Amino acid sequence: MDENTKPRRRTDLLVEELAQEILVYVDEDEAVHILNPTARVVWELCDGSHDVGQIESRLRASFHVADGIDLIADIRQTLQVFAAKRLVL
Repeated sequence: MDENTKPRRRTDLLVEELAQEILVYVDEDEAVHILNPTARVVWELCDGSHDVGQIESRLRASFHVADGIDLIADIRQTLQVFAAKRLVL
């Protein structure tokens, strides 16, 4: 997944908010995924209008991450997991 990719979460999934986490149910797999607060922010930004760099900026601001820490690899890995679990398009 490159920097210009603008992932989009699937709109046909059942989503339930649980305090700071979010539960995502994939009907065809009968799979339930619980996203922690960080993954939840990434998930919520998968709206087709945010690229990886924009997601990084929002995570940095939301979690007060220092400039010297590289988040891009972690974001890409999270997006790859989302794609493998068929949570994003």
